Amino acid sequence: MTGLLRDLRYGIRTLRKSPAFTLVSLATLALGIGANTAIFSFVNGVLLQPLPYADANRIVMVLEKPPQGDRNAISTLNYLDWRHQNSVFEYMTPMSQAQITLTGTSDPVQLRRASVAPDYFHVFGTQAVLGRTFAADEDQPGKGHVVILSHAIWESQFGADPKLLGTTIRLDGEPYTVIGVLAPGGSFDRLWAQIYTPLLFKPENMTRNFHWLLSFAKLKPGVTLEAARKQMDAIGGRIALRMGLRELLKFIPWLGMAANAAAAFAFIAQPSRVESANVSMPILVSTPGRFGTGSNDFVARSK
Repeated sequence: MTGLLRDLRYGIRTLRKSPAFTLVSLATLALGIGANTAIFSFVNGVLLQPLPYADANRIVMVLEKPPQGDRNAISTLNYLDWRHQNSVFEYMTPMSQAQITLTGTSDPVQLRRASVAPDYFHVFGTQAVLGRTFAADEDQPGKGHVVILSHAIWESQFGADPKLLGTTIRLDGEPYTVIGVLAPGGSFDRLWAQIYTPLLFKPENMTRNFHWLLSFAKLKPGVTLEAARKQMDAIGGRIALRMGLRELLKFIPWLGMAANAAAAFAFIAQPSRVESANVSMPILVSTPGRFGTGSNDFVARSK
C-alpha cells in the first residue's frame, strides 16, 4: 500500500511538471473512453438488442446474390417468382426508397419516401394510430395515390394536425390522400423513410436485370430458416432452368449476424456454374438483432 501511494504521488508530481503532456493524455483518455462507449452503444442497439417487433425471430430480409458479385437488390420478376411460388412465408413484401418533394407548403420540402406493398406493415406488426395502413388493392394502378406518415414527420412537418387525415398533399406535383399516421415512439420514427406510398410495378420494371427492390418476409409459424432455404433453392432452380442454365442454382450457408440467438444465419443462393450474368438468386438474412429495416439501416440501390 505504501508503494502504491508513493507511485501515485510521483505520478502527480510528474504530471504537474508537464501540463502539456497531462492535457494530451487526458484528452486521449477521454476520446478513447468516448469512442468505446459509442461503439458499445451502437453494437448493443443494432446487433444485441432484439428487434422491436412482434415475432422478430420470424422476420427476414431477402436479397439477391448475382452469379459474379455480392448481395444485391432484387429484380421485379425474381421477386414475383419468389413471392408467388413460396409457401414458407406468411408475408413477403417489396420496398423501394427515394427522395420526394412536398409542395403546397410555404417552401418545397424534400422528404424521404418508402414505396411498399400493403403487407409491409403486417410483416413488422405495425399499425396506424390515426386512420389506417394500405388496403390490399392499393398497390394497383389508379389506386396508389395514398400516403401514410410516420408520427415524427406528422408532428414536425404538419404540426400533429388530426384534421390532416383525409386531406390531399402534393408529392412531386401529384395529389396524395393522407390515410394514416403511424404510432409514435416506435422504430418507424427512427427509420430512413418519413412517408410511405404504395409500390406499383410498371411495365418497364418487369425484368430480371434491373435490381431495385429490397424485400422483407415473415416466416410462417413453425417454419425454420432451413426449410425456407430449401424451398427458395428449388424456386431458384426453376428460374435457372427457365433461363437456360445447364445446372441448378444451389444455396450455400453464409455466416450471418449472430445476435441474441445461437443460429442467426443468412443464406446465399450461389450457382455452382452459371451461363448468364443476369440471373441472381436470393439471400435470406435472419434478423434476430436490429438489421435491415432502414435507418438508416439500409437504402436500396440499383445495380
